Amino acid sequence: MKLEQRMLTPFVKAKYLSEPNFRRYTSIIHYLYQQHEYYYGPPALPSDIYNHIVENDSLQLFENYTEKQLDEDLKQLEEWGNVVSHADNARVSKIQDYNRSRLRYQCSDETIEIERMLEKLDGQIHRIKGSLDSKMVSSLAALVLQFQKMEFQAPLTKEERAEFHELWTEIINRFKTLREEASDYLGIIQSRNIEEAMENKDISAFRVKFTNYLTDFIIALQNNTLVIEYALKDIQDKGLVDRATQELIIYQKDKPNLEEEIKDEEMAEIYQMQWRGIQKWFVEDEYGERYVDYLLTQTNETISKFMKFLEQLTEREQQMKSKKHEFLHLAKLFEEEANFDHCLKMFGAITNIERPPHFFSERNQEIYADETIIEQGSEIKPLQNVKTVGIRKKKQIAVIEPSAEDKQLLENLRRQKAYEEQQLEEFTQRGRVALGEVEEIENFILYAILDWISKANSTTEKRGKTDNGVNYHIAKNSDQMVSVHTTEGTLTVDDYVIHFEV
Repeated sequence: MKLEQRMLTPFVKAKYLSEPNFRRYTSIIHYLYQQHEYYYGPPALPSDIYNHIVENDSLQLFENYTEKQLDEDLKQLEEWGNVVSHADNARVSKIQDYNRSRLRYQCSDETIEIERMLEKLDGQIHRIKGSLDSKMVSSLAALVLQFQKMEFQAPLTKEERAEFHELWTEIINRFKTLREEASDYLGIIQSRNIEEAMENKDISAFRVKFTNYLTDFIIALQNNTLVIEYALKDIQDKGLVDRATQELIIYQKDKPNLEEEIKDEEMAEIYQMQWRGIQKWFVEDEYGERYVDYLLTQTNETISKFMKFLEQLTEREQQMKSKKHEFLHLAKLFEEEANFDHCLKMFGAITNIERPPHFFSERNQEIYADETIIEQGSEIKPLQNVKTVGIRKKKQIAVIEPSAEDKQLLENLRRQKAYEEQQLEEFTQRGRVALGEVEEIENFILYAILDWISKANSTTEKRGKTDNGVNYHIAKNSDQMVSVHTTEGTLTVDDYVIHFEV
């Protein structure tokens, strides 16, 4: 229905969902919809509709419902255009029987679409929403390239036209899936509180899976965007879209259809809008903008947001570990010191309190900014039985058992970390390393080299220290650029020499 039609005529076919008797109307429509959609049954008799409603009344809403009320409801639904009645003439042999023939009812096409939409909305709650699968982009690129190779020099045969219609439909469906799945997945991530979502997950294992998943999608999107953009421009320049639209219109007109035929201009507009939707996504407009860049930006921002949260979490854990180590060290010193007065002096030096009072309390108290601990009053501590002295109260803490997949992933991470540390240690043991003479190395070694050079260049002495505590300094070997070969490619850098002090 076009916008003009909706503005001139109200859409009464959805009234059955909001009228006072909506429960009765909804039950009737739902039964007829099931007969059409799942059982492929013929139009239903009123008696079948009534029996189904009464027998499946789990909420006790139709205890006083009568067949006369059902007939009135069916007439009202037919007036709104939700149901269509047919005379049941299967067993008519006389004119009197024809006049007394019963009616059968079925849903109209518009009502079936409304019920499908409601069923889809209801299913959204239970379905797995969103995906950033890299294969969605590559499969779309393959289909667009297949369309680009078509010539359309001569009119297509009936079989060729059917194959092209299938190709066009698959392109549109893949594009629609990419838009909806990516939008749903990123929408869920951005609407969730990361800290709450990470409560019951192993952070190390989830970080690897999450970042790898999004990074693979970004790489696939970047690699295939240029391919799709070039193919779409080439298709447009060759005029294949207009030829394709003509063939698609012929295919639709060849199908026998009892409904009102759509005009050629309207069908052409539908196909042209589908094509323009893909173009807006992958081809830059006059302002140099396209929707796929927005998707890339959103995905990159999601990774950055997640990594910043992990950095904050790691810093928080490091601070807690550092404080814990300090407190344990102080507790050990206090335990080993026999002179209590000396303990008070040490505590005073640490807390900047000259004469700290000595309290031992198990009471959980509120902290008031305008009152000291002494002003809040002392705690009355009852004497403990000899049998219970020394028995500590244990607080139950829920232990989340990691899955077998998480355990395996953590073990792989530990092995990889140990391997990288070993390889870096062997690399630093060489003493002198000239980048122009380095053989093919693994990527993590190249990242370490670049980090060492960056740290040394930030000092005037061109010196630094590796994470393993090895001192080093760098110097320019020449003004030439050299190539460093890695397992994943080649990088051109300045000709540096690194001297490790081993």
